[in-house]
Amino acid sequence: RMLFGLKRSRGQADTYYVIIAALLLGLLFWIIDGIVDYYKFREQLRFLIFQAPENVLDSILLNISSPDLFARTAFVMSCLAGGILVSRLLRRQLESAAALEASEARYRRLHQTMRDAFVQMDMTGRIVDANDAFQQMLGHEKNTLLSIKEADLTPPEWQAPVGKIMSEQVLPLGRSEVFEKEYLRADGSRFPAELRTFLMTDDSYNPIGMWSIVRDVTQRKQAEMEREEAIEALKRSNEDLKQFAYVASHDLQEPLRMVASYTQLLAERYEDQLDEKANKFIHYAVDGASRMQALIRDLLAFSRVETRAQGFKSVDAHGVLGVAIANLKATIDETGTLVTTDDLPSVWADESQLTQVFQNLISN
Repeated sequence: RMLFGLKRSRGQADTYYVIIAALLLGLLFWIIDGIVDYYKFREQLRFLIFQAPENVLDSILLNISSPDLFARTAFVMSCLAGGILVSRLLRRQLESAAALEASEARYRRLHQTMRDAFVQMDMTGRIVDANDAFQQMLGHEKNTLLSIKEADLTPPEWQAPVGKIMSEQVLPLGRSEVFEKEYLRADGSRFPAELRTFLMTDDSYNPIGMWSIVRDVTQRKQAEMEREEAIEALKRSNEDLKQFAYVASHDLQEPLRMVASYTQLLAERYEDQLDEKANKFIHYAVDGASRMQALIRDLLAFSRVETRAQGFKSVDAHGVLGVAIANLKATIDETGTLVTTDDLPSVWADESQLTQVFQNLISN
């Protein structure tokens, strides 16, 4: 590796000791074989054509017969090749184990730090694992959770619905849709939860357990309850508004009707005794009371929550503007205002609302 400038990759295991051990094994055979040959030649085979080694070192390093040299070299090379092969296999195994361990460590960190609660069960429903979020949510220690079943944390009235979801969704489909249930805390209190459950299988797809992601939805339920209460309060307010509209449409318009009626009686009875200016004032009073009655009716209709605007129709915008100016005549006269306008077309609109628009614009 140093000779060729190769860099070891991150997480790569060192298994060169296997190669060294294999090479030492081959060299050990070389030495033992040399010692055996020395004594063999010395005692029995001096008559052979090979010159007998003078000492053990000579038998090991120098005076080696061709068959012995071949056998020793072949054994050393075989040991070296075997050591390299075993080293690579062992390295792969160690690196796979290290990668698996790192993956499990990452999973464990994710499992423990995730905000949602995680709980794993066997097929009998006994809890076999739970993260910190689930422990804090239930108020139980992990040792306590691992000694009980998930059904022990479920109120009795929820066990049948949960069992139905398991039999109709989890077992046949491998997972459930998101569903809600209640859990029992260690102190006996209850809280609503939203969860989804998945089925675990072995390599033969046989069920071996289940796991669930659980989320406490107490705050959401509280918000939904507050929203429902606000809706109910709005409904009551609308009912009160309807009652007020009813009272206003009868009680408030009656005095206006009386003012208009008695003003007309004054005009008829004292017509000969009043001058033209007085008659004009009486006409203004009667006309103003009539317009006020129409305006109250329109405003009451507009104030009702469920009341829709009137259907659109062709409206003479110039005539509507005249009505708005007439309604504001007293204010216009008091302020000395001059209202000018071009000829306005007929438009597709709600006449009463368009009158209100003109009145608001001129009044502003």
